[in-house]
Amino acid sequence: TLFVSKTRLAAQHLCYTHPGSDWTLSVPEFALPPSQFRAILGPNGSGKSTFLRLLAGILTPQEGEIWINQQRLSSISRRDLACSLAYLPSETRNEFDFTVQEIVSMGRYAHLGRGGFMKAADFDAVRRAMEITDVTPFHARRLSHLSAGERQRTFLASILAQDPEMILLDEPTNALDMHHQVKLFHILNDLAHRGISVLMVLHDMNMASLYCDQISFFQAGRIVREGTPDKVLQPEFLAQVYEEPVLLLKHPLTHRPLLFPHGQGGEA
Repeated sequence: TLFVSKTRLAAQHLCYTHPGSDWTLSVPEFALPPSQFRAILGPNGSGKSTFLRLLAGILTPQEGEIWINQQRLSSISRRDLACSLAYLPSETRNEFDFTVQEIVSMGRYAHLGRGGFMKAADFDAVRRAMEITDVTPFHARRLSHLSAGERQRTFLASILAQDPEMILLDEPTNALDMHHQVKLFHILNDLAHRGISVLMVLHDMNMASLYCDQISFFQAGRIVREGTPDKVLQPEFLAQVYEEPVLLLKHPLTHRPLLFPHGQGGEA
């Protein structure tokens, strides 16, 4: 369809129900074009991570279709998908105690030839990914000897080494300090400017407002608002969703919306 042909990642008539549950995610239409940095926001249990896992092919919808570069996701091999799309879950586990460089190198798997040997271009991609994420200084350290933030940056480097066209991230800033949070957003902004499509699940509305082009806001398994941060992050709407009064300010430099709780606690 025309809708699918204009996007890099698209979903139509998507429906998914968790096994043994009556909770249902329903998304009639979703599109992520090239060069867009989009945030997925919403309260706990609203379907954000489930939606991302569906788009990444981790979960299979009961109804509807997902399209990657005008191809049905269901018809794409895992290896071919990995050449186009990188997915970083909110929690990453690795049963083997690999070094940082070994983990980042795994991001090149889909690009290797039949022998599975890395070439100069693969080593260059791994080196760049480690430099961008500041993990080069401890490239020989094993996973068990890393902090939570260092682990997160290592797995982020692994998906950057894939050289994907699309990046899906589920709450990637949780273990990062302020410096590395800001650096991550700058990295993703730079990738978007170079044509990469970026989709990120977040809870931090202010970071989404400051850095993202578009926001899709989920509530009870539905996208209830979509658009620019100015359009979506309205205090009356957010106060209704979160059942908390919200104060709206404007960033003094970018003039983008910043949201804060009123900060007036209970009775003294």
